[in-house]
Amino acid sequence: MRNHEEAIRDFNQAIDLAENSPDAYIYRGVSLLKLRKPAEAIKDFEKALDLDSESPKIYNGLGMAYHLLGDREEALENLNKALEKETTVEFLIDRSKIYLDLEMYDSAYEDLSKSLDIRPDDPELYYKRGIVLFAS
Repeated sequence: MRNHEEAIRDFNQAIDLAENSPDAYIYRGVSLLKLRKPAEAIKDFEKALDLDSESPKIYNGLGMAYHLLGDREEALENLNKALEKETTVEFLIDRSKIYLDLEMYDSAYEDLSKSLDIRPDDPELYYKRGIVLFAS
């Protein structure tokens, strides 16, 4: 936890010096998520979105923040936007978590299978896909 608090201080300093840097807002938002402060993180991701509406990291961050707040539909909408812009294992895993919460097991399984197409030697992905099969 200490590292995220220190990181936030540095991101604050970066924002003070260059307030138009979307990356500083994105990474401060991610740090706030790690500290379980999704409402504050959303503010940073929305500011980053004002500065750069094309970054998939922003939409992924918004998705995970809304997920922490329990708004699965808004979370899914944002993660879909992230994946429209860029397909990454991280984004697929994050969306599979929401699908799992929504009991959309086939969709969660599909996302994890796509992740395994990208990283076939990742045992964690097999574990996560197994969890989906177990839950269904």
